[in-house]
Amino acid sequence: MNAEMKITDRRAMSVLADAPQLPIASSPVDVLLNAIQRNPDMDLAKLEKFMDLAERWRAAEAKRAYVAAFSECKRTMPPVIKDMLNKQYGSDYSSLANLVNTVNRHIGGFGLHANWEIDQSEGIAVACVLTHLEGHSERVRIKGPVDTSGQKNPLQQIKSTLTYLEGATFQAITGVVARSASTDDDGNGAGKKAQADAPEGYEDWKADMQAVAEEGTQRLQDTWKGSSDALRRYVVKNDELWWNEMKRKAAKVQQ
Repeated sequence: MNAEMKITDRRAMSVLADAPQLPIASSPVDVLLNAIQRNPDMDLAKLEKFMDLAERWRAAEAKRAYVAAFSECKRTMPPVIKDMLNKQYGSDYSSLANLVNTVNRHIGGFGLHANWEIDQSEGIAVACVLTHLEGHSERVRIKGPVDTSGQKNPLQQIKSTLTYLEGATFQAITGVVARSASTDDDGNGAGKKAQADAPEGYEDWKADMQAVAEEGTQRLQDTWKGSSDALRRYVVKNDELWWNEMKRKAAKVQQ
């Protein structure tokens, strides 16, 4: 009896060793492939359920990959420095090209890329879509009116709105905000003056602007517009905290 059982066991082990080895199921996709191998004539309804499960699993994995890549990307994101000056309001800002080019160079290394979708069926709407190479995407959509300010022709009005919405949606989806060149981002010297030579007459100009601020916002803006580009650029880049204080001071004056 024992001898017969041993012979049988050896034969069974031999059969198992020669049988084709199916992969261990590690995902719904593997389960689906294993099931098809075992039962090529599987019922269509069951097959569709397997395929639906596999598709949902792939989507979940793609989202996890997106979140992981985006988190690491944000941890090492380089600063975007404001490169433009608004002469009318005395504030600096980042151009769309500076913002997008700075961020795109970085996020591409994490398998991420951004693009815009434009819809003009009702007004102007722009959606910025951030996509990971695994296939998951997230989007932010903003709608706005045509920019009729100034002396723009109809095409310039549309372009102005598109530029604004592209920048706003890009910032929103990436979570990136440009900072002033005068801001020290090491946490120890935020708002310090840059070590740069001030234009001639800068201190006298500051004293004049301080006196003008006591006359209200309109007077301050008019004087600002009449100041030289060198003075305006310097104060925005190197003395922003003082200039913002002057604008707050002027805003408190009752007209």
